[in-house]
Amino acid sequence: MAVARKIKTLLTVNILVFVGIILFSVYCRIQDRSEEIIQMGRMSDQRLRARNGKVSNLVDRQSILQRLERLEDVVYNQLNGLAKPMGLVEGPGGLGQGGAAATLGEDSLDVEGKYEEYGYNAQLSDRISLDRSIPDYRPK
Repeated sequence: MAVARKIKTLLTVNILVFVGIILFSVYCRIQDRSEEIIQMGRMSDQRLRARNGKVSNLVDRQSILQRLERLEDVVYNQLNGLAKPMGLVEGPGGLGQGGAAATLGEDSLDVEGKYEEYGYNAQLSDRISLDRSIPDYRPK
């Protein structure tokens, strides 16, 4: 009886181990396939976005550029002429034109005090034209 009980127990353990191995392999395959399905879904999403994005990107860019052009005109009209009441130089000409260095003459008073207070030469900054042109040194 004891021998039959040992054989029955070993057979049961072997069957349970075999079933466990089968279940584990099925579980691993399901995970691998689910990862593949998720990746395929992501790739198809990216393709759709790329296809639709090119068209919508172009339309979005054009509409944004049109809005910016309108805003530029509005801002220019609102700000045009505000410098004169403040005593600032406006329009072409003036110091700093073409990116040239600008300096103040001997007639400037209290340059050091304003420089220490504001961290820049406020008198010189007021005399530099707001609409000056400066060269563009960025690489093309």
